[in-house]
Amino acid sequence: MPDGINNGNNDHWHISRGIPVALIISMLLMIVGQTATGAWWASGIDKRMEEVEKIQAQTAPQAERLTRLEEKVVAVQAGVNRIEALLTKPAVR
Repeated sequence: MPDGINNGNNDHWHISRGIPVALIISMLLMIVGQTATGAWWASGIDKRMEEVEKIQAQTAPQAERLTRLEEKVVAVQAGVNRIEALLTKPAVR
């Protein structure tokens, strides 16, 4: 008979005695082990992210001050450039 044709037979999934209990237990242990390993890995990622966020929160004020300092340096450089331009300009008599 071709596959996929049901002649009234009850062809539901079932576990037969041909599947060893050791295989079933080892598959269940493997699934539990992989799930536990995934949870352990995810908790490690979470801990590292918390550390990064804590460091970022501590350095945020410094970053803001650094930005303000850079803006001041740009303004000072512009002033120095104007002074140099005035000093190198030939004197008009």
